[in-house]
Order: sequence, then structure tokens, then C-alpha cells
Amino acid sequence: MRTSRAVLVVVLAAALTSGCIGIETRDINEAILDQKIAQASTPADHTALAAYYDAQASEADHRADARRRARHQYERWPPGLYYPIGTTPSLLDHYDQLIAGYEQTARENPHLG
Repeated sequence: MRTSRAVLVVVLAAALTSGCIGIETRDINEAILDQKIAQASTPADHTALAAYYDAQASEADHRADARRRARHQYERWPPGLYYPIGTTPSLLDHYDQLIAGYEQTARENPHLG
């Protein structure tokens, strides 16, 4: 179910950003997000914002997966092979924090739109 939802979000985000549905999301980015939220007055404006947040959630989900794979690789290596001895726990903790942040973004962003 999660995979099919992620695929749906990616396809919808691609369709929305390509303009084939008629909702402009290309002009929404972090720099002007607050302005777009404040100026949103039509259903299309709110739909574009929802699509932006869905796309951000999908991207965060993909980034969390990539960090899980990287963490797994570091966890498997013998100490001292690819990282200094004594740094492994902090590196794995770092990946855990990144993964948790991306997972939180992926969970919360769809509810923001």
C-alpha cells in the first residue's frame, strides 16, 4: 500500500508540475512558500500547495530509504575499514537522526496541504 501511494504521489506530482492538469506548482519553492500560502485564495491555489507538500513528502520518503541503505552499509563494515575506529556509533546515530527527520517530513507533509 505504501509503495502504491508513493507511486501515485510521484505520478500526480509529475502531472501537476508538467501543467497537464492545469495547476501550476512550478512556481512554488521554499523561498516563496510563505507568500504562496498567504496569497492562496482559489481551490487551484490550495491544490497546488497540496501537490507541493505531497511531492516534498515523496522526496523525503525516498531520501529516508537512501539513508537506510547507507546506514546498513556502514553497519556491515568492519571497524577501521572505511571509517575511523570509534566513530561508528556516532555515524550510525547520525543516519538514524536523518532517517527520523525524513520520515517525519514524509508523514506530516501530506497533511499540510
